[in-house]
Parts: sequence; C-alpha cells; structure tokens
Amino acid sequence: MAETHHLQKRGQTWHYYRRVPTALVRVVGKTFVKKSLGTSDLKEAKILRNALTGC
Repeated sequence: MAETHHLQKRGQTWHYYRRVPTALVRVVGKTFVKKSLGTSDLKEAKILRNALTGC
C-alpha cells in the first residue's frame, strides 16, 4: 500500500478520503467519504486510516 493511500493533508491535518462504490452511492448519499483524522502526524494518520479501512 502506498504511504499516503486514502490520505490527504489539508493544512496541517491529515484526512481520510475514499470513493464510495457506485452501487452504494444511493445508500450512502454521496460519492466520497471524507473524515478528518485530527492529527498532523503521518504515522498516527496511517494507523487511523488502517482502522477505518479494516486493514
């Protein structure tokens, strides 16, 4: 997995950013899931990303 896969840094904070599968867009109500991870530390952001992704 790439170091920043599904992660974007906005300002000093890392965000989880992932496309919703087309079949689920009507259920979820949006095409992307975006969530602030509340950290500026890449190592911590990767841990939180893995928890959200289920890795």
